Amino acid sequence: MANPTEVSGDGATREPPPAVDGAMGSETIATGDAVAPPDATLARAVRRAGGLIAVGLIVGPAVDGAVAETGRRAGLGWAWAAAFAVCGTAVMALGAAAADRLFLPRLGRQIRAGNLAAAIVSAGHAIAFGILTSACFSGRGWPDLVLSASFFVITAVSLLGFQALFRWRTRYADDQEVLGQNAAAALAFAGATAAFAIIVGHAAEGEFLGWTRSLLAYGRALLLAVALYPVRQVVVQRWLLGLGSGGAANALDRAVAQARDVRVAAVEAAAYLAIALWATGIA
Repeated sequence: MANPTEVSGDGATREPPPAVDGAMGSETIATGDAVAPPDATLARAVRRAGGLIAVGLIVGPAVDGAVAETGRRAGLGWAWAAAFAVCGTAVMALGAAAADRLFLPRLGRQIRAGNLAAAIVSAGHAIAFGILTSACFSGRGWPDLVLSASFFVITAVSLLGFQALFRWRTRYADDQEVLGQNAAAALAFAGATAAFAIIVGHAAEGEFLGWTRSLLAYGRALLLAVALYPVRQVVVQRWLLGLGSGGAANALDRAVAQARDVRVAAVEAAAYLAIALWATGIA
């Protein structure tokens, strides 16, 4: 059927606007790069917030070294504090970026597209590497700076190893869940990452007693990370959430991966952090 025409006052005819079905007709879609989608803005904000927390963790230990200096050495102390803070921030950013790419090569693209789950993982990486940097980067002088960088590399490798073990223990693919914008899976992963960083950073703290003795002490302290593995099945699933055991052994994984229950993931992340703080506090 032909569209009806309307006749204007001057005798000219014009076609009426085409009808549009459904909700698509009532919404206008903004195009162009000038205005970012709200989800993309929120995702970038979450990522930046994680970076700000990481920088705050780094600056504190660096300033402590400067405050200890008085008199003529005060200026030199503040100069070294700035150097440690800048170098620590740089290696934190590099470590977090590397962890992002290892987790999911397209993580940055997902954040720009508004994937909040990807932003949570990235923020968790920044905070975790900020914890490691704050534990490693302190002191004054070039020898301390080189030693700090060396221990940071060791702690970064340890953290990535614990991450791989955690992902192996879960019964769902964390990266695919994040690609599917599963914020619950991202929150659980970020909580575990931060908890591992607390334990690894605690293991790296202390006076340097030579490579052999220091590395042996570091390895023994890392055994605290073993305490996190029964947390999922015993503390979170059975005790905190009462999801049962036996035939319901995968109930926690289903709640996070299939039901995408952010509340369950928040409890899981909080439990990881609590156990890590408790274990390092009494060690």
